[in-house]
This record gives sequence, C-alpha cells and structure tokens, in this order.
Amino acid sequence: MITKARVLKYAADKYGTQPEYLWKRTPDTAILRHAHNRKWYGVLITISKSALGLKGEGQVEIINVEDSALVIAGITDQAALSYGMKGPDLDSALAGAPEDMPTILLSHRPAGATEYAMAGVNVQLSGHTHGGMIQGVDQLLRYANGGYISGSYMIDGMHLYVSNGTGLWNGFPIRLGIPAEITEFVLQASHL
Repeated sequence: MITKARVLKYAADKYGTQPEYLWKRTPDTAILRHAHNRKWYGVLITISKSALGLKGEGQVEIINVEDSALVIAGITDQAALSYGMKGPDLDSALAGAPEDMPTILLSHRPAGATEYAMAGVNVQLSGHTHGGMIQGVDQLLRYANGGYISGSYMIDGMHLYVSNGTGLWNGFPIRLGIPAEITEFVLQASHL
C-alpha cells in the first residue's frame, strides 16, 4: 500500500528532498519540491473522511506526486446515439491529457478495443456483455462484441478487461453457468 510515510521516504531516498509544511491552518499538508528549481512535484494532504462524504471516523491521505500521474477517461455508450445524445468520442475524452501518461479508459462496451489500443490507451475496462449470461450462448454473443465476452485480453499492448458484472439484463433475467463478479483492480506505481 502506498502511504504518506512511504512516499516521503521515497522522495528523501531518490531526490534528497524533505517535505515542507507551509500552511498553519492545515499543518498535515506537505509539499515536495525539486531541489534544483524549487518547483513542486508533489502535494500530500490529509482530509477527514467526513469532508469527503465518507462514513466512519479517521482521515484519508490524498497523495499527488508528479511522476506517478495517471489518466482516467470515460466515453459515452454507443446506445446514446439512439437517444439523440453524442456517441463515444475518444478524442474528446482524452483532450488535454498528457500523451506520455498511462491511460485507463472506461468504456461500457468492449467492441472498440482495437481502435482504442491503436490510439495509445493502456488499459480498457468494460462490461455490457454480462459474460454472455448462459454458457454456450456466450460464444454467440462474443461476435456481437468484437470477440470479447468476459475476462482479460491483450490487444496490441493494451490490457482489456470485460467484467461479467453483478446484475442481470432485463431482456433475459437469468444466468446459467456464467457467474456474476465484482472485480477489484489494485494500481501501484512500479517505483514505490
């Protein structure tokens, strides 16, 4: 787990920098600066859980270190076009995002994965298929979803994960041999 103490130790070991506490009103807020130009490269803030709308006592540490940035982008579902809304637009979703940052794309449908991989997306998380709902039928539904129905795929260097989800589709409210799932992804910077 990445903690404030671990980030501060890493900054001291790698860059020789110590945290600076600049604000009396928020004594736990620290900044990290580059030694050569004094520009900030990290901010560490401790906020009460209640201030973030979280239940329970205690605090949450929010850490933003420049060299561990990540782009998380989402696109509209293709079905939006049927309701007079704008359809999926990867260019708009990534507008202004640094090109050299790892990018996670949230796309309801997996079908555009090849296009998104070619655009430089590193990870795509999708659902829509419910895993096919019924063993055997899932193989037929695979073709309607770009060949992706459930689980992990590697596409031109991009990781795609298609979740079975927890629910049922109202058009066919039953699962046979295809389990529901809650998927947990743990992201960790490779250098911490």
